[in-house]
Amino acid sequence: MIIKNMSKDVLTNEDFEEILSDVFLVVWKNKDKIDLNLPIKPYISGISKNIIKNKFRNLKLTESI
Repeated sequence: MIIKNMSKDVLTNEDFEEILSDVFLVVWKNKDKIDLNLPIKPYISGISKNIIKNKFRNLKLTESI
């Protein structure tokens, strides 16, 4: 839902899948840093937000080329 809300209907289904995979890859790579006593939802939300922002930055860069 976070990805869909932030995407503004610009991203394709493939983009959604890629973002979702990237989110879980980041979580997996940082599993030792995550505090298991805290809910995971804020971690996933923050990671999703950052990945989507980077995706939009990359789209803007390729559109200007």
